[in-house]
Amino acid sequence: MEGTLTVPRRGSSTERRRGKLLVAVRGLSGHSYPAGTIVSLTGRGAAVDAWVGGEWVPLQWWEFAEASPHLG
Repeated sequence: MEGTLTVPRRGSSTERRRGKLLVAVRGLSGHSYPAGTIVSLTGRGAAVDAWVGGEWVPLQWWEFAEASPHLG
């Protein structure tokens, strides 16, 4: 249906959630983000997409932990 807004279901792979880096990772720009950096996550499974300040940072399951939505 044209013009219909699709809202992701809670728990879906497109839902954004907060996370915290457990190790230092390098973004595609070459910038290094230290452990403890708060990231925005999408996806589920062994690899997820993360964003830090607008930069995409692909993560493996062992590089992050899900964080409380109240972290800032």
